[in-house]
Amino acid sequence: MTVNATAPSTTLSPRVRSLYPDGGASLGAQHPMRRLAEPEEQAAAIVFLCSPEASYVNGACLDVTGGSVNI
Repeated sequence: MTVNATAPSTTLSPRVRSLYPDGGASLGAQHPMRRLAEPEEQAAAIVFLCSPEASYVNGACLDVTGGSVNI
């Protein structure tokens, strides 16, 4: 058994889209990749950690932030 986690940045969820008149574009412009993460991108990281390819990954926290640094 392995135990891992992800640390996602702001994701372009339906709620985030609804909170910003521009659909989150202004918030995404502040990130290093100039956009917010798509929900499918966050899910892909989780699927990887649950897959056989990550069978020797244990005790890790995978930053899925597009390069942004949260302090």
